Amino acid sequence: MKKLLVLMLTLVMACSFAFAQGTEETAVAEWPQGTVQVVVSSKAGGGTDLVARILAAKMQEKLGSTVIVSNVTDGGGAIAFQQVMDDDADTLKLGFNIPSFFTSYITGAIDMNPLKDFQCASFLTLTDCNYFAVAADSPWQTREEVMAYLKENPNGLTLGLSMGSRTHFTVAEFAQAADVQFKYVEAGKAADATTALLGGHIDMAYLSIANVKSYVESGQMRVLAAQCEPAEPVAALAGVPTFADLGYPDLKCKCDFFFNTSVNAPAETIAKINALLIEVVADPEVKDALLKLGYAAEALDVTATQAGYEASYNTFQEVGVSLGVAVN
Repeated sequence: MKKLLVLMLTLVMACSFAFAQGTEETAVAEWPQGTVQVVVSSKAGGGTDLVARILAAKMQEKLGSTVIVSNVTDGGGAIAFQQVMDDDADTLKLGFNIPSFFTSYITGAIDMNPLKDFQCASFLTLTDCNYFAVAADSPWQTREEVMAYLKENPNGLTLGLSMGSRTHFTVAEFAQAADVQFKYVEAGKAADATTALLGGHIDMAYLSIANVKSYVESGQMRVLAAQCEPAEPVAALAGVPTFADLGYPDLKCKCDFFFNTSVNAPAETIAKINALLIEVVADPEVKDALLKLGYAAEALDVTATQAGYEASYNTFQEVGVSLGVAVN
């Protein structure tokens, strides 16, 4: 009788384990079981937000489930990162980030480690273009005038940006290579910096093509230099010298996009998100919409995503050390 009871108990436990395992596998297979939030740490209207909305709309179409973009700007991005880090295995909060996520940790603005406290589900290599811009009524007509002035007047021009951000690293890396010094002013995210520039509160800003294109076309802004050539030519921005044209071809701080999850996300869910983004980014409608913003992107597979994510982090870590701003 005891042997029979032990046998029955063993069978019950085995069935319970199999049921639980099957339920977990079903949950993964049916991801997402609820509304997916794409959490963006920047305000609506900036380049990162616009890309997130293009991707989220196509994700919703392909999934048949609701996908929304949540702009969580409090705490300089820290609250957005925290929401994703604290997500559970349902994986309904995806962080959509750029390397400012890395620089926030590298400079000590946040204590959440991008390599240890998060996973990367999809890494999007990006061809984009960012511009040094001034208001149309600025006395500075060319980059030569600006460079000459800064050589004689270090910190003589205010440049608005989000301190400690990817943009800050990129501009500081350029300034270090060119042996000039800007006076950096906290101007928040790109949308805020745009407002500050047009309002005459700062001399210059470093903005994405998505942020400058319409203002240049309307005659409200003038661009003096570009990080690189845009993914698609824009008549109003033609002929702007690139960093390479200026003699600085080897700057490292490149902007890519990536989707983060919490460490609680199952590997099977990560694989499903990754496959979804490969399909989304390859969609012709998405490619066309991104090109109109000046971006060309490619979503990497799971293995390449991990390698690209770690390589990008290490690049910004290296630059942060060279600039003397790294504390982590």
